[in-house]
Amino acid sequence: MHYMLIFALIQWVCVTNAQLSLLGGINKVDKLSEAENEIVDFAFSQLSAQTDGDNKCGLEKVDVQNFSKQVVSGILYRFDLIVRSLCDEPQQKTCSLVVLDQPWTDTKEVQWDEVK
Repeated sequence: MHYMLIFALIQWVCVTNAQLSLLGGINKVDKLSEAENEIVDFAFSQLSAQTDGDNKCGLEKVDVQNFSKQVVSGILYRFDLIVRSLCDEPQQKTCSLVVLDQPWTDTKEVQWDEVK
């Protein structure tokens, strides 16, 4: 009887944890925390610096969509950043960005080879 109860409890814990997140899996984030907003701000500043040559008018951050994070050797953030040119005829563009954050090595970088 005790074994059946323990087995049922273990099954419940495994199913519940599997629904929350898979270790190393990509986890969707619906509401961004302060730290996640800082990642978005960092990526926007890096993107703005990269596009200054192409866009003399500057960029404005409009929205963030499809935000997710994945634990690797650090945290890999993936999201779509909607930006708008500040020129006379502002057009919105979507940039799919990937940012790697490794706080213990003081590394935070946009993975430019994955930017779309």
